[in-house]
Amino acid sequence: GCGGEMFALPTWQTLTSSTVGKCFWRLNAPTNQKIHFEIVHSSYSCDSSCSENFLEIKHTKNWQQTGFRQCCRAVPGTIISESNQVIIFSNSKSSPANFTIRYIIDSLTLPPPPLAPWEGDGLTSFLGGEIGIDNTLEHYIFNDFPKMFKRPKPSSPDKPLDLLTPFVTSFLRSIKQNNK
Repeated sequence: GCGGEMFALPTWQTLTSSTVGKCFWRLNAPTNQKIHFEIVHSSYSCDSSCSENFLEIKHTKNWQQTGFRQCCRAVPGTIISESNQVIIFSNSKSSPANFTIRYIIDSLTLPPPPLAPWEGDGLTSFLGGEIGIDNTLEHYIFNDFPKMFKRPKPSSPDKPLDLLTPFVTSFLRSIKQNNK
C-alpha cells in the first residue's frame, strides 16, 4: 500500500515501496527510544533540483524542517533518529520510484541485518547472486579477493585449484561471522 503507520521492534523490519505518487509513512518506537534505520535501496527518476522525484526522511525533532532527500540512488549509511518517530515521504511523478528501508529500535547491541534475496543487479549479477542486503559478496571481492594473488603460488602445478582454497575458506568464514 501507499503510506501508513509502522512500528519499530527489537528485530529488523523492512519497508519497501514502488508507488508512483505521494506517500507518507511514520515509523514509531516506544517513548524515549530511538529508531536505527538505513536506506538500503532507492531508485528515482533523476531531476537536477530533487523537487519532483525523491525520498525524504525526517528524523530530527524539528518536523517543520525539510528532511534530507535521496534523489536518483541511495546514499549508504545508518542513521539514528533524534526522537521516537521518523517520517518517510516518497514523492514521484514518474517511474522508477522504488525504495527499501530497514529499521529497528536502537540499542547498544543490534542483531545483524537480514540477508537480502538476489535481485539481479550489481557487480555480482554475472555470478548469479548477491549475498547480503549490503552486497557482502561485492565487498568481499573488492577487499579480500586481491589479497589472494599476493599469496604464494601452489607448490604443485598439477593442483591449480589450491590457489582458490584459501579464498573460498576465508569467504565462507566472513559470511558466518556476519551472520552472528
